[in-house]
Amino acid sequence: SVYLSDANFDVVRVFNEIRDNLPSVKTWLETYVEDANRRGLEAFYYALRDESGCVRLKAQEAARTLYLNKTCFNGLLRYSRSGRFNVPCGKTSSGEPIAPSFDFDNYEAVSEAMKPVIRAYAMDFEGSFEIASEGSFVYADPPYSGGFVAYTAASWTQDDDRGLVACASDLAERGGFTVISNTSASPFVDIAKKHFTDSGVKWSIHNIDVSRNASRDGACRGNEIEVVFKVGF
Repeated sequence: SVYLSDANFDVVRVFNEIRDNLPSVKTWLETYVEDANRRGLEAFYYALRDESGCVRLKAQEAARTLYLNKTCFNGLLRYSRSGRFNVPCGKTSSGEPIAPSFDFDNYEAVSEAMKPVIRAYAMDFEGSFEIASEGSFVYADPPYSGGFVAYTAASWTQDDDRGLVACASDLAERGGFTVISNTSASPFVDIAKKHFTDSGVKWSIHNIDVSRNASRDGACRGNEIEVVFKVGF
């Protein structure tokens, strides 16, 4: 079996609704596009983003998350401490609101790939490692401490960094394997190096050149070094 887990329930709902209810998600997206074209892209974006107290179907909620993420500033996923999505409307280089565009062929491919064995769950990293056992493989891509961390109302901290490497060491001792990716600029790197060395588990570190396109700060976009830790093998 394959499990996807994320602490952000909106993300998990998107995956599960694409897996189980893609026709309804598509219908709601098409409805949102029609409404945006009728009411104006920017006005509709903020109306959809800021509406509260609404009871929506799960497919409608998933479509809302997709719509906002595809039309917000630079594709960011950011939440206030109260748990509200708070990214402004995205603009083109000419200053016009971003028009929605959805790759339904890709969503169909994702849906078909997930159906046989993949399920998404809303849980933190500790819960994910708890269900792992001997022979399990875990890939973790945490927020980068020291940088943008507001993917949920409870932001990621260096205590979470320490908890994650402890979980990876524990799984290695139980016969499992973990890969963790992070940016070379994050405090996580030194935290992980020290912990894995002190713990005595088998581990290695690898550098990969990557391109960053999503950032609220334009100066942070471009090429940088991604650090990958292999733990338990």
